[in-house]
This record gives sequence, C-alpha cells and structure tokens, in this order.
Amino acid sequence: MNKYELTILAPAYNEEKNITLFLEEFIPKIPDNWCILIVNDGSQDSTEQEVLEFKSRYDNVYLISHSKNLGLGKAFETGFKNLQSEFVITIDADMSHGFEMVNILFKNRNLADIVLASIFEEQSKVNDVPKIRLLISKIGNYVLSKAFRFNIKEIAGGPRIYKTKYLHDLNIQNNGFESQIEILLHAKQQGASFGEVPIILGKRKYGVSKMNYFKMGIGIIKIYFNLNNR
Repeated sequence: MNKYELTILAPAYNEEKNITLFLEEFIPKIPDNWCILIVNDGSQDSTEQEVLEFKSRYDNVYLISHSKNLGLGKAFETGFKNLQSEFVITIDADMSHGFEMVNILFKNRNLADIVLASIFEEQSKVNDVPKIRLLISKIGNYVLSKAFRFNIKEIAGGPRIYKTKYLHDLNIQNNGFESQIEILLHAKQQGASFGEVPIILGKRKYGVSKMNYFKMGIGIIKIYFNLNNR
C-alpha cells in the first residue's frame, strides 16, 4: 500500500538558489498525503545542505543524493525506485514551472496513464522564454513524436504526471534530457496511454539551463536506432 497519493519528484544539480525558492513555494501548498522528493545529482554547491534544512522541518520532504553527477536519466531512475505513491509528477527544480503546473497535472491525472504538459495546447502560458527556444521545442517535439510514433506532440521534456505502475524495474540507459523519451517508450511498451494539458512555462530564476542540444540530439539518435534494431 502506498504511503502517499502523489510524489513531486525534482532532480537537482547545482541549484542552491533555486531549490530554496522551490521548496518555499511548494511545501505550504501540498496536502498531507503528498510528498516532495529531491534527487541531488552530485551537486558541487550547497543544494544538498539547503534541502536538508527543509527536510529537518518537514516529514514529507525527502532527499536522495548521488555521490557524483550521473545525469538527469539516472536521477529519474533513482527517484522512481524510491517512490511511495500512486502517482508521480516530475518537474524542474529551477522554478521555470510554478505550483500551478502541479495542480493542472494532478487535476488531469486520470486523463491518461501519463499526462504531459504540452506547449502545443492552446491554453498554455509562456513568459520570458526566447522565441527561438520555443520554435526549436515545437519543431523538435513534433518531429520526434512522429519518429517514435506517439499520439501526442510533446515527448522530449516538460513536467508530466505518471501512474507509477509504469515505472517499475526501469533501468534508464540515457543520462541526458533524452532520457524522458526513453521513459515514455518504456511505458508505451507496457500499454500506457498518453494525454496532454497546457504548460505553464517561465524563465528559470537563477543560473543557466543544463540542457546540451548536441548531446541530447546524439542521445535521441541512439534511442531511435536501438529501438529499430530490436
């Protein structure tokens, strides 16, 4: 039996300034049957210490730390292997998505087995995000959704809510942002259904994005060829 109804899972790597803002906003708004799990992916700043301070005050805040940076994929894997809930929302810890995004996803949790926040949805709200980034995201996601034969358009990133039964025994091979496609493919093979809701997206509060488009592209190509060589 699950201890919680929902886990909010946020991987974090060198997010000492953002993680405090994240927890200060999210903790007061979650009910008692929700929890927050931060996977500290080998941060070299005070991210771990900041989370520990909150963890000491709140029973529903959890922290798992990697001794070194393993990448986003392994951070997800670690989080998934330690879930105690029926549902999990994965979301960035950089404050580019506020708690409103969590509410939208949870409200639509039964729309499908996996529900993704999508920039393609008409009611999406996007603030202070460069137009070139939006263009790349839309074109890239559209092409990838066709290449991997999904019935949704947003597959490469963004917050999403999963029914955790589709995440068991998941050994993620890719360590970058492309790992989020790998997770969807794993769920698809188990017969999961997919849906989309509007995204709430803004600019990260501090620091710069960890996304490397070149490495992500190489990772996606590997996933594609591995899939077609099975």
